[in-house]
Order: sequence, then structure tokens, then C-alpha cells
Amino acid sequence: MHERILTIETLEQIETTLENLLKSTASIKDIDELTKSADGILRLNGICMSFIIIGEEIKRIDRYTKKQFLSRLVGKSNKRRADISD
Repeated sequence: MHERILTIETLEQIETTLENLLKSTASIKDIDELTKSADGILRLNGICMSFIIIGEEIKRIDRYTKKQFLSRLVGKSNKRRADISD
């Protein structure tokens, strides 16, 4: 049961991170905004760090669920692809 609570809390943290990422990138119109200035590069670094954090959180969930979480997601994803290609 403890792992279930940790998994839910971690999913909530991922959701918050994604919401913040969407808000912080909504005004970006062109990639040059992130690559042509020092401020843009700092912003891009922050975006990349958010994705790294999300990846680490997903790996943590996989540990909590004894590698069942990601295997279920991959299985569902493969099934959807097979359904689409039929």
C-alpha cells in the first residue's frame, strides 16, 4: 500500500511539472528565442531539466511498482499501434 501512495504522489508531481512546463513555454514562438541569447539558453536549460526530472520520476514509479508500471504502458502503446495499423 505504501508504494501505491508513493506512486500517486509521484504522478501528481509529474503532472505539476508538466503543467508548469506548458505555462512557461506557451509564449515561445520560435526556437531562436531559446538559442540566440544567454537568457534563452538558460530557459532552454530549465526546460531540459524539467524533462530530466520527469524521466527520473517515471523511473522511481517503476521501482515502486516493481517494473510493472512501464511494462503496462509499453504494452498498451504497442496494442494501440497494432490497432492503428490494422
